[in-house]
Amino acid sequence: MSYPFVNEPARLRALHELKILDTPAEATFERLVQAATDLFDVPYALITFVDADRAWIKAGCGVDLCETKREHAISNYTILHDTAFVVPDTHLSEEFRDNIYVRGEPYVRFYAGAPLILAPKVRVGSLCVLDTKPRAFEAGQMQDLLGLAQIVVGELWLRQTLRNKGRANILLGGGALTGLNFLDIVQVSGVQVRAARALLGWTIVDLAKAAQVSINTIKRLEDRENENTQRATCNERIRLTFEAAGVVFFDRTGVALLPAGSAT
Repeated sequence: MSYPFVNEPARLRALHELKILDTPAEATFERLVQAATDLFDVPYALITFVDADRAWIKAGCGVDLCETKREHAISNYTILHDTAFVVPDTHLSEEFRDNIYVRGEPYVRFYAGAPLILAPKVRVGSLCVLDTKPRAFEAGQMQDLLGLAQIVVGELWLRQTLRNKGRANILLGGGALTGLNFLDIVQVSGVQVRAARALLGWTIVDLAKAAQVSINTIKRLEDRENENTQRATCNERIRLTFEAAGVVFFDRTGVALLPAGSAT
């Protein structure tokens, strides 16, 4: 089976920078695929990353596969889209009726996948659900699947942040939400915003509404990684919003900082 490409060099570069491929199982991702099977009442759910010549499975519920040849992965088509890709009945699909996983175990008849989007046109994999019988997939279910995929992406950002020693340290305990320990806390940076969003399970839209700043402001901030160049008023709103939601910021010595705007 052949498959199309979109923005392949940038997509593969972003995937490899995650350093997620061939890593051990992680409870967070396992819980997400279990949640997907429960939510959509399907026997199978997968978090899959599409590499140059394979689809590697980070977490799977109901299947024992670790990876497949890329030519056999329906996720090849999921990563072409910004929205959910749905195949109600693979037996009626010219592209997939002869797929080895349709004709053989696990006998996939239904597929729905949401892309894992790191940046515009940079889709590194999918969160997908599968069934052994054909079925419909409503608009609300598509939105739910996309929401779960956004949580996966948030976990990826958080995981990447944690790998960067000296830039972030997540401290759990005390029954509260986590604290974030960064080099410079005068203004929150793009890495900090992504990490805090991941901790809270917030999308960019969620943060924009809560902080009353524009979506584009948050996107620009996150794209700039550690640069603190946006307006101080917007930055303070973002930090105050996170603190109100239970995120505690620490300085590099591990001392909790006063909430933004409080008296010194």
